[in-house]
Amino acid sequence: MITINFSNEISSDLEKAMSDDLSEYEKSFGIDVNHEKFSLTVNVEEQTIGVLNAFTAYAEIYIEDLWVDKRHRGKGYGKQLIESLIKKFEGSGFNNINLCTSRFQAPGFYEKCGFKLEFIRENHQNPELSKLFFVRFFNNKNQWQGKCSTNAAYGSHLSLSPESLSNKNTESTTYTIQATSKPNPDDVQWLCDGIMGNAQYIKGHNPVEFFGFFLRDDQGSLHGGLNGDILYGGMYISQLFIEDSLRSQGYGSQLMQKAEALAKEKNCNFVSVNTMDFEALEFYKKHGFYIEFSRNGYDKNSVFYFLRKNLVNIDETQPTGLGLPFEYQKSPEYFNAINTNLNTNRINSLIADVLRKYEVKTVLDLTCGTGSQVFHLMKLGFECTGADFSPDLLKQARIRAKLSGQDISFIDGDMRTLKQGKFDAVITIFNAIGHLTIPDFSKAVRNISDNLKYGGIYVFDILNLAAMNDEKIPDLAYQIHKNFDQSQILASQCSSLEKESGRLMSYNSVMIQKNGDKPTRFVNDFILQLYTAKALEEILIANGFEILNQFDLSGEEFIESKSESMLTIARKVTK
Repeated sequence: MITINFSNEISSDLEKAMSDDLSEYEKSFGIDVNHEKFSLTVNVEEQTIGVLNAFTAYAEIYIEDLWVDKRHRGKGYGKQLIESLIKKFEGSGFNNINLCTSRFQAPGFYEKCGFKLEFIRENHQNPELSKLFFVRFFNNKNQWQGKCSTNAAYGSHLSLSPESLSNKNTESTTYTIQATSKPNPDDVQWLCDGIMGNAQYIKGHNPVEFFGFFLRDDQGSLHGGLNGDILYGGMYISQLFIEDSLRSQGYGSQLMQKAEALAKEKNCNFVSVNTMDFEALEFYKKHGFYIEFSRNGYDKNSVFYFLRKNLVNIDETQPTGLGLPFEYQKSPEYFNAINTNLNTNRINSLIADVLRKYEVKTVLDLTCGTGSQVFHLMKLGFECTGADFSPDLLKQARIRAKLSGQDISFIDGDMRTLKQGKFDAVITIFNAIGHLTIPDFSKAVRNISDNLKYGGIYVFDILNLAAMNDEKIPDLAYQIHKNFDQSQILASQCSSLEKESGRLMSYNSVMIQKNGDKPTRFVNDFILQLYTAKALEEILIANGFEILNQFDLSGEEFIESKSESMLTIARKVTK
């Protein structure tokens, strides 16, 4: 009989067995796992007052923890630990250094140390628990780490010449940073206790919990397992392995189900896992995980995927699971100034032409924002109702309606849930659906059907994933400078695309100067979910629609391989 058991820890022998087996598997692809743990410490006399705990894997270095005793913070020891790490490994064949920190911890510190923010895993219910992923690349032209064919692979013997760190406040105290490939368990535990103590002091968080599930036969022999940790409301699956003879028999799925059940028992908001492209990407997708982002640059064109599965419907309590531009909620008074351009009236006119063609009289704009389409269509004689999830944007729309003397209904509501009646047409314009996850877009389509008369039409646009390539993505970047209400606004945006998941990562920077005062700078990232025409058709058909037509947003014929955007007109065909 084979059983799956829960455990809070694993033995060193078991950990070694799993590690050796995984290493052998990776070597079959010509990849060297190159896994070595090490620590750097700062010592005052004989007392350790700071530790950097890290490990190497493939061609990367991962900083697990960085801690300086609170009595010695602000004196530069943390920065010198980072600098010593960089100095030690520069020119050693590694590609980059990675680390992850929570928003309430030290993201600003790592930016000052030259790390680049690569990705944010948002926690919308507890924003301070959002995870920030940082990277710093080496300038190594010759990268040999992570290859099995090299004799220059990183070994277990680290030697870092101790550096004396002069304490500016205590002339008699000398600090040294020491490196080791075999960290003392007590030092590692001390580091962990320091980090957890700091988190508990600042936010009241519980310490990390480790767990494991193991697959054994009647004699107790090990045949597979899964282990990981629970931290700040999220579960991370560190390792999953099943021996060859038992694969494709469902044991991996059983292990995942056990882990997910534990995550729910512990009230985790999500489960995350990482995998290489040659490992278990499709397996995790089948279990409901989606790609948050990927990291390229590994040897032999390998790709490292970061996956996530939400256990609570975050999107039910938040406007979007993918993030939003800052002006949507933080500075709605600047929404029009940033988002209105020469194309706005042209696109609004195109929407009006479409509605006229299908003899539409009543329109529900479920993502009206400050009312751009609503005001335009009302002027042309359509009966319009506006709705949006953002009370702040709706406030701007109502102010505009009052100033213009128009009686327009603007309603607080979410396109996924708002029931407002039966209309001839529903519209969601300017890539509005892209701010939803794919499951939530399907939910929104079902709700849109509920707001349409039989035969009513749904009109929306989205960037065309099929046309996005390395030449097209840079064209999405922009920089604008506008004068608005005695304020100077400078906004810019650049993007990158995760082609497989269809997620466009946008990086925004907005600087606002009011009345000549010191400018305020806002920086944020958000994701836009893109679609192909086929993907849209599948979702629409599954939810009772048929596609009547698709255009390029310029109004020209839609060409799947060339059109940057697609405007879709779909008709409700179910009662």
